[in-house]
Amino acid sequence: MTPFLKPTQLSQYKGVLIDLDNTLYLHDPCHNAAIKAVYDYAKDAGLVNEIDSFNAGYQIGRKAVQKRLFPQGVCRSRLLYFQAMLDAMGHSEKLSEALEMESCYKAAFLANMTLDTDAHAFLKQCKDADIPVCVVTNLNTQFQIQKLQALDIMPYVSYLVTSEEAGVEKPEPAIFELALSKMDMSVHDVVMIGDDKEKDSKGAEQLGITAVTIELC
Repeated sequence: MTPFLKPTQLSQYKGVLIDLDNTLYLHDPCHNAAIKAVYDYAKDAGLVNEIDSFNAGYQIGRKAVQKRLFPQGVCRSRLLYFQAMLDAMGHSEKLSEALEMESCYKAAFLANMTLDTDAHAFLKQCKDADIPVCVVTNLNTQFQIQKLQALDIMPYVSYLVTSEEAGVEKPEPAIFELALSKMDMSVHDVVMIGDDKEKDSKGAEQLGITAVTIELC
């Protein structure tokens, strides 16, 4: 993987903006385990039979919600995905089940999270150097805070900005501007670290923020 900043590089900045998903941990293994847990629940509840039909229904619900609500942070709400999925399957009255499916997804996701070793070392490096860290991430605030708790990195994070809070997703300038406002810093004071060249790096660079792209293995 591309390394996080070395101490000599980090010392050039007053603050760090950093992505969460696929930057501090690997997202897909957690998501896959969470979707499997939701399928098991839905099957036991008699809502679906085959996993293929479940996956197809989930994608229909997800795409419908994102098409209607993008770029608002709520466009990534798992609860809305599951509700739309059940609607499409003729179970629009199953509101309690949609809520249970969201709870099931989150519990399994959080239980499967593992902090990247290099990410942990970098966060500690920032803490030791008294350089504040702001996590800048898409998705809703509650779940992202729960992820930080699950990774046990709350002591290393001084600020959090989500797309739900900002009203737009990366790479829109407003989400980075909100982070700078919270930190009371300028574009020249911080560096942005993330895995996505378009959303993280180019999104920050369009404002004049130095960006570093990393890739977890």
